[in-house]
Amino acid sequence: MVPHKSLLFWAILDLSFSLNILGMEIPSVNENTVITAQQHIMSQLRHELPLLIKTVVQAPIEDGDIVFSKLDIKDGY
Repeated sequence: MVPHKSLLFWAILDLSFSLNILGMEIPSVNENTVITAQQHIMSQLRHELPLLIKTVVQAPIEDGDIVFSKLDIKDGY
C-alpha cells in the first residue's frame, strides 16, 4: 500500500521488488521473467475477442460459472 493523491492508500504490485530473507536473496519477478512470446503476437489479439465471446456463449452451464478478472495496472506505474 502506498499513499495516493485522491485516496488514503493505493494497492500496488511491484514486480521489480526483490527480497533478502535470512541472507538469501529472492530475485524479483522482473529479474526472473523470460520473454517467450513473439513480439508480433499482440497485433493478433484483436482476432481473439470474437473467439472468446463464442467460447463463453457455448460453454456448458453444468460446468459452472465463468469468472473474468480485469486488472487496472495503468496507475500502478
